[in-house]
Amino acid sequence: MAYKTGQWGIQAKERSSKRNSYFKEYQRKRVSRSSPITLESKTRVQRLYRFYRELFFKEFGNKCCRCGFSDKRALQIDHINGGGSKEEKRVSGAYGQKRAFESIKNGENIFQLLCANCNFIKRYDNNELGGKKQRGGEI
Repeated sequence: MAYKTGQWGIQAKERSSKRNSYFKEYQRKRVSRSSPITLESKTRVQRLYRFYRELFFKEFGNKCCRCGFSDKRALQIDHINGGGSKEEKRVSGAYGQKRAFESIKNGENIFQLLCANCNFIKRYDNNELGGKKQRGGEI
């Protein structure tokens, strides 16, 4: 029987090395076929993202709709009724910004412009933080 002589161990090693080399070659071919993200395509997406973000900001007057804060570095596009994290998993980047702007053009009232502080306060009050709402006093 080959098992007693140790043949199974040698054959198993050979099969394992063949399998590993096959999968390495398969992965190499698969990666080479797919279009790699180039610097050019990345900067194009970044420009589209900024373009639609600027259009959105202009539409909402470049300020927070709650407190009037106007520093663009802290302004965020917010879903009025929550659910932004679910949509973010589905769409993100330039397409998400485009969708936000197109919803304004279509008259949908689902987005608003908030500063980072107001957005966090809204998320805390509506229990949208993903964890349990903390007990105790105000933040």
